[in-house]
Amino acid sequence: MITRQALLIYNFGLAIAFVAIGLLSLLAYERLMDRPVIMPPFDQASLAAIKEEADPERLRTQAAFYFELGRDLKRARYADTDTGARDFRVVCFLIGALLTAGGFMVMAATKPPAAPQQASAPTA
Repeated sequence: MITRQALLIYNFGLAIAFVAIGLLSLLAYERLMDRPVIMPPFDQASLAAIKEEADPERLRTQAAFYFELGRDLKRARYADTDTGARDFRVVCFLIGALLTAGGFMVMAATKPPAAPQQASAPTA
């Protein structure tokens, strides 16, 4: 038999679990995003081509192009990973809120019956 207490523990317990998961993902994800990025090693053939290039303006133009490209790619990467984590947190908090609302509805719908009041005899 399902009791009122079991329903309340189920609803509020799961709500606390989902909110805790959302908070932990918020804390853990921020630490992952702040970690230092490992730079890939440069190709030796590219280094030799740069040293042998006679026109410095051409090198400057290509360097500016690749700098802008790298910055845009990094921005796109962080924007993509940011939305996935944010969506996960929103879902966790939404499920927690729905379970909390369900717990309050269980409390309202299954109120224990009120104790009958003793009728007092009128005193004269």
